[in-house]
Amino acid sequence: MRPPAPTYKGDTWFDHRSDLLPKGVYVNYKSPRGFVDLTFPDTDAEQLKDLPKYLEPGMRVEQTGKSAAIRLEVLGINRFDDFEEEKDKIHKALTEVARLLDFYDHERTQIEDILSRARRMRCGSREEAANA
Repeated sequence: MRPPAPTYKGDTWFDHRSDLLPKGVYVNYKSPRGFVDLTFPDTDAEQLKDLPKYLEPGMRVEQTGKSAAIRLEVLGINRFDDFEEEKDKIHKALTEVARLLDFYDHERTQIEDILSRARRMRCGSREEAANA
């Protein structure tokens, strides 16, 4: 993973990008909520119905706004002013970030095939709407 990029004071969501992931795909750690999401922008989670059979224990597919994500839950951060109090939670979250990256690397072929089919279906739906 690359080192963390500068953030704004008060940021509590942290994106992790990796060369293991295709352009645009990233892991997002939503620290107060305790979510670590492998995020696929502009993707409908409903079109990823074939993905759950490849997921590891604790992983699930979620719709997150306009994106779909493979989500893991960790303990949320309660105090941003006390690193010592929260460092075990942060360590666990970063371990889960690495777990999602390893998962993607291991299941790359299946995930990219499912995403490709979802994009084709989405493009087909747009073309049908435009021709109506």
